[in-house]
Amino acid sequence: MLFRRRKKLELKTQLLTLLWPQGGWKRVALYSWHRIRRLRVSPHAISLGVACGVFVSFTPFLGFHFVLAGACAWLLGGNIIASLIGTIAGNPITFPLIWVASYKVGTLLLGQAMLPGFIDPAGPEINWDAISGSVTPVLKAMLAGGTLLGLVVGVISYGLCRWALEVHRARSLRKSTPTGMPDRS
Repeated sequence: MLFRRRKKLELKTQLLTLLWPQGGWKRVALYSWHRIRRLRVSPHAISLGVACGVFVSFTPFLGFHFVLAGACAWLLGGNIIASLIGTIAGNPITFPLIWVASYKVGTLLLGQAMLPGFIDPAGPEINWDAISGSVTPVLKAMLAGGTLLGLVVGVISYGLCRWALEVHRARSLRKSTPTGMPDRS
């Protein structure tokens, strides 16, 4: 292969790289921003795609986020590549927070009591023994709460992404036209 490592990484290093990329999360965010801003479609389509990816990251269907984000973007007319990049909102650092918030909001929406011992009130730790016998109520609560939270955060991410893209494109347009010359487009 052309770009294969000469020395294969150990399993421990590969697993650590999944949780913390070698270049850090800041580099991942910058790379994602550069990929998004270079897409040659409207800011609306890109922002809608990112919002779809962020929305889907709040659903409990782990492992299907790429497929669901792409389908959501395709149905709504958003950019599919931007939706895949938007799923970065759900990552190993944010998933525990998303799951706890989704479960708490879902139990409030559905009017059901939280399972005793499911979430430690001192922090966002999950008691997996309490979950094992009651997957369906937990999944329903997480789906209801995740849908509401995903819609809210998705709308916010749409607005922020669209604003950032329009500012970026306006600045790059000003840089490309010579000063003192009228724009004839």
